[in-house]
Amino acid sequence: MPALPYRMLSISPTTPCTLVYRTRFTTVHCDGFLNWNSSLSNYTIMHTPYGRDLYGELAAALRRKEMRVGAYVCPSLWNNDLYWAPDALTALGPVCRPNYSPAANASLWQAYLTHLHGLVGELADQYAPDAFWFDCVNSPPAADTRLEQVLGTIRGANSEAVINTRGGVL
Repeated sequence: MPALPYRMLSISPTTPCTLVYRTRFTTVHCDGFLNWNSSLSNYTIMHTPYGRDLYGELAAALRRKEMRVGAYVCPSLWNNDLYWAPDALTALGPVCRPNYSPAANASLWQAYLTHLHGLVGELADQYAPDAFWFDCVNSPPAADTRLEQVLGTIRGANSEAVINTRGGVL
């Protein structure tokens, strides 16, 4: 059966605003696809037939309606060679943590965290979400995403932002 054509071109980000008071939008899920205009990756909605900053448009539409906007971030970016060893295409392993020891591969893990924290910084700087939900346990040593290192960036953009992980509020 042939693939169905992508039909998102006619969807307006303002339509959902009448349906919700608060929303948490998937900005980046585990596949690593970014629903905003990022300077840190080409794997974004900007490089699809839609070609527009969906998260930015939705955030602006919600704020025009005096609603809050959140950002869902999955720190397990399966498409990233820094998250999987030896690389994202051939690696096998658990889904919610890297398939190597971050402690034993500190430089690789730090390079990955630099990328992840950069994505969070972009979201904070460009959109100042009212809430971040990081879909991770953030638990050392297996998957310490060191989110405490980006709290200042998030709070600098929105001092009232709520920051949550599977383990609770940061």
